[in-house]
Amino acid sequence: YSGEGVFKDAVDKCANLLLDTLKLDIRKIIFPESLNEEAENNLRDTRFTQPALFTIEYALSQLWISWGIQPTVICGHSLGEFVGAHLAGIFSLEDALKLVSLRGILVSTLPKGSMLTVRIDEESLHKILPKTLSVAAVNSHKLCVVSGEDNEIEKFAEVLKEENLPYRLIATSHAFHSAMMNPILEEFGAIVENIDLKIPQIPIVSTVTGTWLTNEEAVDPVYWTNHLRDTVKFSDAMDTIVKLEDVVLLEVGPGNTLTTLSRQNKEARKIKSIASLPVPKTNENNYHGVLNALGQLWLTGITIDWTSFYDKQGRHRLRLPTYVFDRKPCWIDPIVTQPKIERTSVHTNPTIQTLTEKPKSVTPMRNVTILNKISELVSNNYGIEIEANDKNLSFLELGLDSLILTQMAITCKREFKIPITFRQLNEDINTPELLASYLDANLPEEILKPQPQVVQQPTVAVHQVQENNTAQYVKAAGNQTAIGLIGEQLQLLSKQLQLLQGGSVATVQPSVAPSAPQQPEKDNGASSMDIRTEQEKQEHKKPFGASPRIEKQTTGLDQAQSQYLNELTARYNKKTIGSKNYAQNHRAKMADPRVVSGFKPLTKDLVYPIVIGKSQGNRLWDLDGNQYIDALNGFGSCFFGYQPDFIKEAMHKQVDLGYEVGPQHPLAGEVCDLLLEFTGHDRAALCNTGSEAVLGAMRIARTVTGRSLIIAFTGSYHGINDEGIVRGTQKKKTFPAAAGILPEAVQNMLILDYGTEESLQIIKDRAHEVAAVLVEPVQSRRPEFQPIEFIKQVREITAAEEIPFIFDEVITGFRMHPGGAQALFDVKADIATYGKVIGGGVSIGAILGKKEYMDALDGGFWQYGDDSYPEVGVTYFAGTFVRHPLALASAKAALLHMKEQGPSLQANVSAMTEQMVVSLNENFGKNGLPLEINYFGSLWRIKFKKEIPYSELLFVIMREKGIHIWDGFPCFLTTAYTNEDVDFLKKTLLDAIDELVTVGILKKETNGHAVTMQNSFERLNTPPVPGARLGRDENGQPAWYVADATKENGYLKIDI
Repeated sequence: YSGEGVFKDAVDKCANLLLDTLKLDIRKIIFPESLNEEAENNLRDTRFTQPALFTIEYALSQLWISWGIQPTVICGHSLGEFVGAHLAGIFSLEDALKLVSLRGILVSTLPKGSMLTVRIDEESLHKILPKTLSVAAVNSHKLCVVSGEDNEIEKFAEVLKEENLPYRLIATSHAFHSAMMNPILEEFGAIVENIDLKIPQIPIVSTVTGTWLTNEEAVDPVYWTNHLRDTVKFSDAMDTIVKLEDVVLLEVGPGNTLTTLSRQNKEARKIKSIASLPVPKTNENNYHGVLNALGQLWLTGITIDWTSFYDKQGRHRLRLPTYVFDRKPCWIDPIVTQPKIERTSVHTNPTIQTLTEKPKSVTPMRNVTILNKISELVSNNYGIEIEANDKNLSFLELGLDSLILTQMAITCKREFKIPITFRQLNEDINTPELLASYLDANLPEEILKPQPQVVQQPTVAVHQVQENNTAQYVKAAGNQTAIGLIGEQLQLLSKQLQLLQGGSVATVQPSVAPSAPQQPEKDNGASSMDIRTEQEKQEHKKPFGASPRIEKQTTGLDQAQSQYLNELTARYNKKTIGSKNYAQNHRAKMADPRVVSGFKPLTKDLVYPIVIGKSQGNRLWDLDGNQYIDALNGFGSCFFGYQPDFIKEAMHKQVDLGYEVGPQHPLAGEVCDLLLEFTGHDRAALCNTGSEAVLGAMRIARTVTGRSLIIAFTGSYHGINDEGIVRGTQKKKTFPAAAGILPEAVQNMLILDYGTEESLQIIKDRAHEVAAVLVEPVQSRRPEFQPIEFIKQVREITAAEEIPFIFDEVITGFRMHPGGAQALFDVKADIATYGKVIGGGVSIGAILGKKEYMDALDGGFWQYGDDSYPEVGVTYFAGTFVRHPLALASAKAALLHMKEQGPSLQANVSAMTEQMVVSLNENFGKNGLPLEINYFGSLWRIKFKKEIPYSELLFVIMREKGIHIWDGFPCFLTTAYTNEDVDFLKKTLLDAIDELVTVGILKKETNGHAVTMQNSFERLNTPPVPGARLGRDENGQPAWYVADATKENGYLKIDI
């Protein structure tokens, strides 16, 4: 009221129009001078409540309209339909206020009444509802409101208790929408008769009929008279609304009651529902609630009139992108299992009894079979034994907590092929007996069908048989030919038949000495047999990701090269002696993979990291005082450079306030809100690192889908989790990519080639068993390859098959665009993981995604004061330092900075990177140099076009000349870079190349002609001829193919 002129003017207008009817200023009721009991009682008085509600709803609607939010459909709950009718043009404002105020005065003359809400469907409610009570409202398919006299409501509440139906009394003064309203209908009808009613100009969904308000109803005084008495059919109205396309629901009124009710409609959960104001009596500022709603509307794509919103404020307009986020799916290759041959020893029963009575058959009930199966599942998976007398105990009483029940729901779904939810196991079928009965009623007849069991009656006559007779035949058969083996088996069968018929059998001694029984071979489902090609074996020997690169073999150098290496080593050691001494002094006690990475015998004196003493912007200073421009920038985590003022200020402030670990922190919610505002996802969860975020995303996907297999792609990096450190083969077998990772740990990963038609087909073929497709949309080790169409096709497949599509945006997120690769490629993931940039240089990770997946972390939305509770089964995801206050302070500062700067922040850095890379690549091509720089956005990477011994010296020289860079790692430009910094980097790189060319370590490949380098991005993303398809050649490298006209289903490789 004090901050928005449009809102204030609307309230004032209503207050002035109400003076004649109410004989007081409604503003004194809405905005009392002091919040005391008298003020609360006034607001509860229905004479004032109804016009006060109308005033607030009308003023809010005028504010929204002034900001460009025009209603296309209106739906009002009870009194709200009068506000909607005015907005649609049925009533004038003066007439609408007259009706509402007189309506309230008339109701106040009636006896007091009560109302209660009960969780039940309308049909069932009518079966137990006494005639003395009325159904006031049907708010959702399973939520109704009952209205009537106080004592009748009290009696009905007792009935609900006996029926074990949840209910709650509503704070109200009268029994609205009940028979208690009948005495005033005639008088109110006379008032309506004198109102000028017009045909609506905006469609209205009536909560009296539950469908569209007709023109005849709109101008019928009887409709508006009975409105006071009729049942509010909000649930039916929502059923009508959800049939519309591209709907956004905006609640215009105090609190979020209608928003909550709309979400209880199963179909309406797909629709964005936004409340204008926060829940009353919460600490949230009303104006903040309106601004948050405005932001949510903008995120849905609704156009805001920013000129009106920023009226009388000095603002500078920034151009923003108009496209939405692009989703991309990623799948994993099938796991090839080997045939398993069981070698077992067969033993005959030492005694075989003959029968004198006819065998009797007994068929057990299937319910018993299912119950035994449930007991077996619980015992094998959770270590809890279910005894015979435990079948009617609840699972909670048996010791299965909510986490186990979540897992059990997934297990049962997988085992019995019937959807079973955590809520069912917690409520409706919460004992082994009830679960067995449920499965018995829903399983197909042929599933777990019990077989008749033969019950034999033995006689006293017993034939003794030598115990190892049969085993000896089997062992002896081990070295026989196929024909001989069959003969031995037939002989064995005849002997057994003779025994069963009651005859005696002589013992036959085998002529072959028995050998020790062989154990069956174990198939772990991942790599029990090494089926890799020689090329794959060599490729798999290479270090994975950031693994330390250690070579113990020596590649020779000529005399000039050896002399140059010695001179370079001496210079480098002298300049960085502090770092070298540090590495040696701590080597014995500090185990650090980075210290040894790059080891070669001839260059071992160059193998140590630069130890940094301080930093600022994009500058580093080592222990010896040398200054460097950093090209690595925290492996991409320092997008704003080191120690930017806005990060320092935020962290220093938090240090002064405290950085306690464990309690919830106020910044956590703010960081999540900002992340969601940028990305458009439904919910967010925080963690410590990007690797943790990927682990959590995979766990969420498996929890929700109940499946195990996750598809990823060759060349992607997904952190340090066991299942992320994998390599695939052409036969779609998955192998661990590092020592210490067991083959069993990666058996549920399938690694496919990135960007090929074959991969798409495999994803389709194995969709039924896939828990998720995980993609690094732009691979940090191959940034030039961006198969956008492939990603979109995978998105289509995963959407059709209801498989979660996970985007690993730990590197790309917020770096190339505020919306990450999803925004750039116009593909929206179901789940996305983030890190690096959002931390502002401090370790943090985040998982964002759709509600249906993110709810697996906490059970989903619920609220206080009603019977809601977390309905979704949860998985385990936690960590001591999650939501660390210093990380939150840094993340909030980073996100706010990006919000203030807009997308131009990332675009400018990407443009600077592109100019640098294009210039260098042109130089390389012109001079025939055997290297190129690949890039995407502000990420760039130096790549040698072939294996060159000691090419890593290039990076040593660059460090010596003042660029902090390392072989094998992606590099990044940041907002701290200037054009002068880029020029220095380019010059340093070219000078370093010249040194290696001069000494012969790098050789030009021009053959007298300048080499023209085609941009890698174009080479891999632009077909050389129409109809060409991307695949892989015999060496596993990307290549283009066209159909071979001479061979059916054949292809020819295109040389480019």
